[in-house]
Amino acid sequence: MSEKRAGLFSGWRGRVGRLFVAVISLALVAIVLTGYLFTPLDDLRVNRMVNRVLEEQLAHLPNAALTSVVLNPTTTGVNIIASVDTPQVLEPQAVKVIEEHLSAQLGRPVQLFMHCRVTKVISAAGSTNIRPHLNRDGKVSHVQFPPSMALLQQAEQITREALADLDHIYLDDISLVELDSGPVLVVAIQSPSQPSAERVESFQEFIQERLQNSSIRVDIRRISTSEVSAKGPVLLGAAHYGTLDEGQRQTQAKIESLLTRLIMDKPNFYVQAIDAAPAGESWSVRGLVAGSNVLSPADIKALQDAVKHELNQQVDLKILSRVELEVGEEGYQSPPIH
Repeated sequence: MSEKRAGLFSGWRGRVGRLFVAVISLALVAIVLTGYLFTPLDDLRVNRMVNRVLEEQLAHLPNAALTSVVLNPTTTGVNIIASVDTPQVLEPQAVKVIEEHLSAQLGRPVQLFMHCRVTKVISAAGSTNIRPHLNRDGKVSHVQFPPSMALLQQAEQITREALADLDHIYLDDISLVELDSGPVLVVAIQSPSQPSAERVESFQEFIQERLQNSSIRVDIRRISTSEVSAKGPVLLGAAHYGTLDEGQRQTQAKIESLLTRLIMDKPNFYVQAIDAAPAGESWSVRGLVAGSNVLSPADIKALQDAVKHELNQQVDLKILSRVELEVGEEGYQSPPIH
């Protein structure tokens, strides 16, 4: 072979070798990039599936909205941290149900943690329109609320409006129980007194009229509450926290002391609390008394007259009188204050 032909062959072989190396390098780069591409695509698919399942499950909870999701794959499955706006903290059993749905959809073990931020959705008075559920992207969710959840949202709005002007009643929680006989609205309130059956019936008729649903019934669950300051049980807020000058404070103490003594002079009567506060030219007095029987209107008038006679003060006296005593072998004692 001539030197010229040998040179050409050698050059061609060198170019082929360099081209082969370049092709192999490009193939390796493509494989690496494809691997990196597959991972985000898989993560995106899983993320979308997780969000869909969570939104579907949260649709059964009133006013619950998914705000963010964090996925943390592990060697055995995936950990999920879901942040949710909800009117109440989710029970562990509810989280377990959602966790099982996620595990079934992903085909791998799931450990779900729900970060619950307690919120309430309330619209303006006179309206039962509730802001539509927004997903974590700020768009209206495609998941439709069940009719029962829409009913509960409207019922809560109406209930809050109805109780807004009642200072002594606070709405603690509201839930809807579906029975074969129809829906029952369970309203939990904090109140110092037990609501009467007549008032509950009136409120039930009001709810039925506003919701245009004659089958819904109302159950009031009362949570008994009481307030106590350093002075004692609060019957009149002005008696504990009002601005009184020194003369008024002395008069207040005299009125409360006199009424306490006069009531407890009666056999088996115990003053558990008594508050006096200025009310214009007179004094407003409220008392809590337990005894073997109740005080009569005549007793109240006699007590008011006694204050007028001894202290020259006009009082408007109202007593919550209960037939209740604590009885032991040593005799009668004042019962616990409710």
